[in-house]
Amino acid sequence: MAQTNENVVSTEKELFVRQVTRRGGGQVSRGEIEQTSKASITIHEEAIKTSPKEERLEKLRKAAAEAAAAAAGNSTTQGAKPKIQRVPFMLRDNKKYDKYYEPRVAAIGPFHHGIKPKYEQAEKIKLQLAGNFVLDSKQNDADLLKKVEEKIKDLRECYDEEATKDFDDDSLAWMLFVDGCSTLEFIYKYDDLECFGIKRDQVAFAEQDMFLLENQLPYQLLKLLMSSSSIHEDLKDSIEKFVQMHGGDQKQEPQPMEPEPTHLLEHLLTRMLGYPPKKSETSASAQPGAGVAQNTQRHDEPEKTHLLGRLLTRMLRYLPKKSETSASAQPGAGGAKNTQQHVVVSMEPEQTHQPKKKSETSASAQPEQTHPPKKNGKSSAQSFRNVQELHSAGIYFWQQKGPTALRDIKFKSILCCGFLYLPKIKVDDSMGPKFMNLIAYEMCPDFQNDFGVTSYIGFLDSLIDHPDDVKHLRKKHILRNFLGSDDEVAQLFNEIGTDLVPNNAIYSDVKSKIEDHYKTNWKKWMAQFFHEHFSSPWTILAFIGVLLGLGMTAAQTWYAANSGTAPCEALLEYLKDRGY
Repeated sequence: MAQTNENVVSTEKELFVRQVTRRGGGQVSRGEIEQTSKASITIHEEAIKTSPKEERLEKLRKAAAEAAAAAAGNSTTQGAKPKIQRVPFMLRDNKKYDKYYEPRVAAIGPFHHGIKPKYEQAEKIKLQLAGNFVLDSKQNDADLLKKVEEKIKDLRECYDEEATKDFDDDSLAWMLFVDGCSTLEFIYKYDDLECFGIKRDQVAFAEQDMFLLENQLPYQLLKLLMSSSSIHEDLKDSIEKFVQMHGGDQKQEPQPMEPEPTHLLEHLLTRMLGYPPKKSETSASAQPGAGVAQNTQRHDEPEKTHLLGRLLTRMLRYLPKKSETSASAQPGAGGAKNTQQHVVVSMEPEQTHQPKKKSETSASAQPEQTHPPKKNGKSSAQSFRNVQELHSAGIYFWQQKGPTALRDIKFKSILCCGFLYLPKIKVDDSMGPKFMNLIAYEMCPDFQNDFGVTSYIGFLDSLIDHPDDVKHLRKKHILRNFLGSDDEVAQLFNEIGTDLVPNNAIYSDVKSKIEDHYKTNWKKWMAQFFHEHFSSPWTILAFIGVLLGLGMTAAQTWYAANSGTAPCEALLEYLKDRGY
């Protein structure tokens, strides 16, 4: 209860004596002296002192009001662009944090600026690239810097507050000016960087650094620097080609109504995931909750803020509309349930979920789980194994043809055979940092998405347990290994697939079809029979030879039983009649 203290404040107002002097007729007369009076005014003030308990309850009420506003779509942050920020704290405990999230050669933006001496050489090269960009653009360096300074308030808003609090406007504008110009020149002169004294190994590490979450520049900055350049269109084309190159085998072409990315990483995300399909093409998609809202179709999507986001959109095909979802999940605070490496699919949208742990990858160590029964009496819990076990159950792996996105995973069942179609993927040294930062970007609290890359890695990780799984996918030309041995690739997927919270609804239709095939006993028995007895082409030829021998023996027996003349004698008589 609030406590009230009463303070009494007294003020006195004194009317001083006024003496009036009149002058007239050469005489001075003294007027009457006015009486002095005092007025005392008493003011009662109430000082309200709030107890700690009331303060806590007020915070609770305020938080509840904000949550209600967000649920109703009235939150002030609803639809806002995600800010460029640090890697989410859940990922900072990763043992290989330095390898995946910290720049190797170049610090871009405010997060790592001037922190480590190893970035000093890159600062000198950035100045050279920035100066050359100004010359190539045929612009005045002072005028270009002034443009950045005029927009510095908006550019500061693109970052998390903690990132820029130690920079005043002038120093921040200069840093963004140099980093933006050098980034554009690096991309534009990608094939001629040796003229700046940059070796190929430095180029490779710098490319990785440009797709780190903490190394992103606002795309608004790049657009501002390109706006008055004489090579504006060439610069835009070079960015598109650069992102396409880093999208691997996911070659999504830009669309006429495509919104601008927020940064380079989001540009990559767009190229790898792709664009929203037509409504008829969405059979099962996600409806994330708990603060993770659905993105709309491409003409309704918010602008991407940096290049990492652009990469993300390129890798995925679509970010489905909420109205197009036929299955839902909640990967945010609740998470998507996947308590083991071998994917466990829950078709119940309200089921709680837990992140995957590699310590639970053994098939024999699967924890017992409780699921509400479906209407047909069958449990909604479904599980399938790695590549080798699926192959032994009659499921064959094929690569998707043509330009594909990471979402292009399909399954078909024909008689006793199943066919799982997967998009091609290239595995090299850059894959680990690239996918880890895309996953970190999807986990940013203010980025509204359906965890497309996280879910893809979770799905692929469920297929890959051992080097033999990698070998099988490599032989089917689904996986291209530029990393090293198959064992290294398997370890990489097991490493980046740890503690993920995928959105299982994205691939629920595919997983359900695989499970139906896997649990159909006669299909599995037929597949196992052929796998055990006809795994070699020589056994197949021998089996065909045996069948032919049995057929000829049966025909000869039948002919002998139904004809008075032996087959050889009949043939001789026939030839004799013909004159042979």
